[in-house]
Amino acid sequence: MANTSTSVSNMQRANKQGSIILLTVRVLLLSMLSQQAESTAGHAIKHEAWKPLCGVADKLAASATTAETNLQKSLTAQNSAVADRLKVMIYARRASGPDKKAAQIAAAGLAKGGKITTTEIITGVKKAIDATAKASYLQGRIAEFLTIAASAYGSTPAHGCLENGGDDNAVQGTAGLGRCGLTAREDHPGNTGDGALNPTNVYNNLVAGGVTKQTGATTSKCSLTNHNSQSIIQDQNLQAPLKFAAGYLTTDHRSGDITAQTRPALQGGITYTAPEAYKQAGEALIALMSDKVAKGTQHSRPKVATIKTAVGAKKLAHTLLLNKTSAYNDAADGEAAETAISITLKDAENEAEMVIWGKIKNTEIENKVYKDDSEGQTSLEEINDIGDLLTILEYYETQATNTAERKIKQLEADLKKEQETTKVDAKTMTKICADLKDADTCRNNANCKYEKDKKEEPKCVLSDKGKEAEVEKEAGKDDKTNTTGSNSLVIKKAPLLLAFLILA
Repeated sequence: MANTSTSVSNMQRANKQGSIILLTVRVLLLSMLSQQAESTAGHAIKHEAWKPLCGVADKLAASATTAETNLQKSLTAQNSAVADRLKVMIYARRASGPDKKAAQIAAAGLAKGGKITTTEIITGVKKAIDATAKASYLQGRIAEFLTIAASAYGSTPAHGCLENGGDDNAVQGTAGLGRCGLTAREDHPGNTGDGALNPTNVYNNLVAGGVTKQTGATTSKCSLTNHNSQSIIQDQNLQAPLKFAAGYLTTDHRSGDITAQTRPALQGGITYTAPEAYKQAGEALIALMSDKVAKGTQHSRPKVATIKTAVGAKKLAHTLLLNKTSAYNDAADGEAAETAISITLKDAENEAEMVIWGKIKNTEIENKVYKDDSEGQTSLEEINDIGDLLTILEYYETQATNTAERKIKQLEADLKKEQETTKVDAKTMTKICADLKDADTCRNNANCKYEKDKKEEPKCVLSDKGKEAEVEKEAGKDDKTNTTGSNSLVIKKAPLLLAFLILA
């Protein structure tokens, strides 16, 4: 009986110990599984996931320099176009004869050639500011995240938040990132030429994403990719997705692991899909690169073929070269005007080019005309400051005006003298008769008659024939005087005509 009791007791003790062992095994297994899950969720971000982000940030860091360079190029082109026209106008003001006419026609043809409007400049600047602002924002978000992630590494090589290129150890510091847009501007050679920013493919190297896991398997201990007991808030579970790099990477608050959004896709060549910051930056950069001013405009001097098609040049050629007085009609007169322009403007050695550019190069401007206390001369070709060119043009305009005014005053004086002489020559028949005091002398003039019974002087007055002659004089029909004839008309209009010819 005692033996039976002892056996039962031993069996119960064994069962109890077995239960304890089984429970212990279960606890250990759960602990191991938990640690394994936490370790997977805390692994470093794969090299193939973060490295393309560095490439995006690096290209975005070149956007400001690209926009600045292109704007400078466009504004320089605008300055050159305006300067060229002013140079031609200055040459025209100094020249005379055929050279003057040719320069005037060239200036008319340059009126709109290569010109950038104020509206176009404002639009281009706005697009540049918008694009660089959005690109800089995205660059900053990416660079800040990667700086933090690269700086989060431990004393053990396999502990950190970014896997290196070999996917075996952690990146230890920002030096391991390479070119990653960590400064406001990245102007290295890799961002120029064929490597320059292209907003239509800037995101092409990003991983496809689509919420696939972007953590590796060998490098761990990264709280940024953990969602529970070893998360960025220590032993607390995340309650919302933890987003990095402007929303491209996300640590899920429910299951852990960092995932990538679907790579931004270009649609129709002008729009991008989300994430929003990537969409806005990409679209703004595309708008920038397609703008006339923002993409950078080059200036080249127009050739004869361009000038001869300008309506303003053809209208002037119609009058100055073809001596037409009728109103210009492009359909009827255009071909003749174009031919005249080609003959007048072409360079004998190169008919496609305008000969005036060589003449401008050989035109010397005294420095004192546009500079204070400056001796010597400068080729008109080398003067490109708009303010200086306007000063020079104003100088020659003033000279021409002063010359015209002096000539007009001289002509007016000559006219006055002529008019006084004409007055003497145009003594009336009435006065001629009145001056004849002698009766016989009076009677000998067919235009006069002597009234001897008249009490008051003059007694020599107009005869009937004299009265007719007086009327003819006043009508300008008499060939002995020229008080109202065509020559008198020319003399009276001469000052105005001269002024027009001088100031034209």
